[in-house]
Amino acid sequence: MNFFDATAPIYQALEIAAGYFVASGDDPMVAHNRTMDHIVRLFNEGERRPLALANRAIGEAEREQLSRTAEPDGMYDGAA
Repeated sequence: MNFFDATAPIYQALEIAAGYFVASGDDPMVAHNRTMDHIVRLFNEGERRPLALANRAIGEAEREQLSRTAEPDGMYDGAA
């Protein structure tokens, strides 16, 4: 097995996951950045199936985005 064969699932998963976010309206570079870290981490944890990598990365990226939008920017305590 050569190096490309070992990393092929990463690139396949990235194509799927980034494609999903691009279709949802994200910039391609933003979509790549949203998913790549998740895919590599999952791959390093032992997941090798591209579709499973992509689906899990999409879920994690969407949860991250949801938690970012749910966090308040700052609390006003009334003190000046």
